[in-house]
Amino acid sequence: MAIGGLCILLFCFSGCYTFSTMQRAKLLQKGDFEITPYLSTVYYNSGSTDRMTYQYGLQSAYGLNDRLNFRVCYELIDIENSQDPWHFLSIAPKVPIMGDWLSFSFPVGTVFGSGVETSDSWQVHPTLMATIIPLEWMELNLSAKGLVFAEKDYDNLVALNSGFGLSTNLDRWAVRPEFGVLFNPKEQFYFFSWNLGFTFYP
Repeated sequence: MAIGGLCILLFCFSGCYTFSTMQRAKLLQKGDFEITPYLSTVYYNSGSTDRMTYQYGLQSAYGLNDRLNFRVCYELIDIENSQDPWHFLSIAPKVPIMGDWLSFSFPVGTVFGSGVETSDSWQVHPTLMATIIPLEWMELNLSAKGLVFAEKDYDNLVALNSGFGLSTNLDRWAVRPEFGVLFNPKEQFYFFSWNLGFTFYP
C-alpha cells in the first residue's frame, strides 16, 4: 500500500499525463485536418497492479504544409481517489523523417488544476513514430518517446507504445487501440496504459 501511494505521488507530482501517441507517422497534407477523441486507463505495477487514472483526451492536427504538421492535445485526468481532475495541454510540431512511415514530433505541454504548480509541470516529449501497413485495412503504429521535465527534481522518463489503425479506408477514419508502457530507468516499478481512440479526417 505504501509503495502504491508512492507510485501515485510520483506519477501525479511529476506532471505526467497519458503517454499514449494515438496517431500514425504519416503527415497530413497542406490544409488537411485530423481529429482524435480517445480514452486512456493508466495503471502502475510494482509487484501488484492497480488503476491510477482515467484520462479523456482530444487531439487535433492541421497540415501547415506537406512537411510540417501542428498538433494540439488536451486531456482531462481523473485521478483515483481524488475529487478534482487535472488537465493537460500540449502543442507539437511534427515533421517527416522517411516517407510516410517514419516521423518525429516534439510536444511541449504542462499540467494545470487544483493543487498543481503549473510552472513546475512544463515538459517536452520528443517522440519518434513509425507506421507499417501489413494489410490495406490495418496499420501498425510504434513509437518511442522521452518525457523530459523542466523541474530539475523530477526524473526523466521513457515511454514505448504500440497500436493499430483499423479501417475500411485508413485515409478517412480509423479505430485506434493502443498499449503503452512508461518507466523510469532508475526505478523498478512501471506504468502501463490501455487506450482506445477514433480518428477522422473532416
